[in-house]
Amino acid sequence: MSVELFLEVAHGLPEVAENESFGGMTSFRVRGKSFGYLNEAEETAMLKATRDEQAALVAEAPDVFSPSWASGRFAWVNVNLREVDADELAELTTEAWRLSAPKRLAAAQGFGGQEDSGQGFSGQGFSGQGFSGQGSGADR
Repeated sequence: MSVELFLEVAHGLPEVAENESFGGMTSFRVRGKSFGYLNEAEETAMLKATRDEQAALVAEAPDVFSPSWASGRFAWVNVNLREVDADELAELTTEAWRLSAPKRLAAAQGFGGQEDSGQGFSGQGFSGQGFSGQGSGADR
């Protein structure tokens, strides 16, 4: 997998803003709330997740996922972009966005709000060859 695919997925989500962040990383936000960070040099991303999701991902594929920090209900997971499956990357990035997006914005896009316990991404628009999200791209 590649940095380019991560960027395509992240930019395809609604109202995403990209900003320079700490440690040479780039942050990705929806309405001011972070959902991901990209370290292009190391080809890694750090994505927001639930604590349970973080634990499951790390247990399932420790060569692809590693734990980052956690606070409250949420935890962050480091993703090795060279090793992660394209569909899984799209799902995790979309879910990270959903966890940070306001409930009404997520619902307007067909995703549940923050309290929704189901998965926010059903795979629509992603073919593994490229992501065709509905974002405007105005904040890039």
